[in-house]
Amino acid sequence: MELLAGVQSGALASLAPDLGFEDPIILNAARGIGAEMRERNPFSALLVESYTATIFAQLMRRQRYPAAVRKGGLAPANLNRVIEKIDDDLAGDLSLLQLAILADLSVPHFCRAFRQTLGCPPYAYIIRRRIERAKDYLRHSSMPVTDIALSCGFSSSSHFSNAFRREVGTTPLAYRATWPGIL
Repeated sequence: MELLAGVQSGALASLAPDLGFEDPIILNAARGIGAEMRERNPFSALLVESYTATIFAQLMRRQRYPAAVRKGGLAPANLNRVIEKIDDDLAGDLSLLQLAILADLSVPHFCRAFRQTLGCPPYAYIIRRRIERAKDYLRHSSMPVTDIALSCGFSSSSHFSNAFRREVGTTPLAYRATWPGIL
């Protein structure tokens, strides 16, 4: 396998279980694999292979350069509650205060802990999740872009288009055009 070409033979044997660790890069790659498995389009295999390589590389990096014991961050139970709230109310008006209360923290402490745990501030994470939901709508429905924008929590179609272009690198309509079967 080409992925293993540059890895020393002893390095693979040293992969030890590390139960309970949280790595935002691995988490995002795993979510990407799940999304691609649901999609089943011609390019899914390529993307799944790429996500798998990302996970493998990150695991190897963790073995070679173990992270120092981190203090702070969100406890797994609090993180799960916050992410569930974000996913459930993505189209709504999420506030930092609501999320901080779920985590039982002050707003500033919540923002620091969230960033430390997921590698990005809460607002950036929410925008990413909204974009992911919008991508699902663009791939699987013929809803107008304005309706998609509003149903994903964006204030207007221009706010949605700008955020989508920043995050994905193309416009929502151009993205939809790459998926066969959607008008």
